[in-house]
Amino acid sequence: MSDPTLTRRRMAALAGASAASLAGCSGILNDSSPEEATDAGSGGDGSGGAGSDGADDETGAGDDGSGGGGDGSDSGSGGDNTDGSDATETETIPLQSEPRDSLTVSMVAGEDGTKLQFDPPLVWVETGGTVTWGLESGNHSATAYHPDNDRPQRIPEDASSFDSGVLAESNPTFEHTFETPGVYDYYCEPHRANGMVGTVVVGRPDPDGQPGLADPQDELLDAASESITKLNERTRTLLEDAD
Repeated sequence: MSDPTLTRRRMAALAGASAASLAGCSGILNDSSPEEATDAGSGGDGSGGAGSDGADDETGAGDDGSGGGGDGSDSGSGGDNTDGSDATETETIPLQSEPRDSLTVSMVAGEDGTKLQFDPPLVWVETGGTVTWGLESGNHSATAYHPDNDRPQRIPEDASSFDSGVLAESNPTFEHTFETPGVYDYYCEPHRANGMVGTVVVGRPDPDGQPGLADPQDELLDAASESITKLNERTRTLLEDAD
């Protein structure tokens, strides 16, 4: 049979050991808790700082991108550049004092591909007179403004259309005899966009009602319209002086 006094002493000793053990565990938890709280707080600050910086960068990039777009728009103003046309200058168009039975017109291109022109751009022949176009340089045509050539009519209503085709060195000339009095506008097919246009006056026509003296049609290219306007001015002067 066990001694009651001994049993009570063992139980008291065990109870004391348990209390000491619990006190040690409580100290470990309390020591670690501030460190974990500090780490968590630091993480929040770091995250917040990074997020703020990132937002600033995006805004800056957006501003820069917008500014760049503005610069691109400004550069688009290059559309104001001219097309480098060789529209005929009014003051350089010579006038004949009398019509001729026959005349020759040179088809010219400058060495650098500019100065594309008929020389002279305005000629005057008698009714039944002949104009010969000669290829001086480049590749050109002498083509009447007429529906037969898929262009608006700018020759007399009863006149025959004409088209030399593109002349080359193997076939450097073209001639046409003009049987109907009036004003004839013609052009170079490869160089319409450069304003390479010419006029033939036949006989002594009344300027009124001449298709070749009408305002340029809307469907004509700008440079061609400019040349026609200048040729019209000089043609009217020629016919006024002929009266």
